[in-house]
Amino acid sequence: MRPDVVSTKIVSGVERTIVMPGADQDNFFETWNCDRCGEYLHVRTMSFFNFQTICMDCAAKESRAQVELKVRGKNPDMCEGCGEIPREVEKIVMDGIKSRKGGKKTE
Repeated sequence: MRPDVVSTKIVSGVERTIVMPGADQDNFFETWNCDRCGEYLHVRTMSFFNFQTICMDCAAKESRAQVELKVRGKNPDMCEGCGEIPREVEKIVMDGIKSRKGGKKTE
């Protein structure tokens, strides 16, 4: 069982505590496939929202999601490292990703 990682950071003057189960296991350079879409990683980056290692296509979707959050009047910095993709932009981030449960693409 992996221990939980707790990190505290201040965003826009608000202190936030983030608990990520097992995030202490750094596998960033050991991951060969995108944690989100499963594609082979030619280039990798870490997700803005959680500790997933993602490909550049998924990172571009996250960037669009951050812009959408701004358009909706929300501060994307409040979501950085939050551990989940905000519901308001989940469709943008997960567009075209195969569901790990059923193997079907999301609508």
